[in-house]
Amino acid sequence: MNSPIRPAFDVGRVLLTRGIDALNIPKYDLLWLLRQHVCCQWQMEAEDIHANMEAIKQGYRVFGSLVFDRITIWVITEADRASTTILLPDEY
Repeated sequence: MNSPIRPAFDVGRVLLTRGIDALNIPKYDLLWLLRQHVCCQWQMEAEDIHANMEAIKQGYRVFGSLVFDRITIWVITEADRASTTILLPDEY
């Protein structure tokens, strides 16, 4: 499956949880995580990626998982595209 190079959806307001904030990830790396998310470059199983592609088409919530510096980070964009939250899995 080819993933788009351009953003596939809007992220709205970007929110960080306390856990992400405590990691002191540089802003340019947070922007990289967001870019990976909106360009559908998730590090997930094929069926989860397919579900996200359908969610984008249908206007549902988009749930991404990425590994950054050996830490799994989740990025979730709400169905209304009003906000995206970057969080650690145990904060869900």
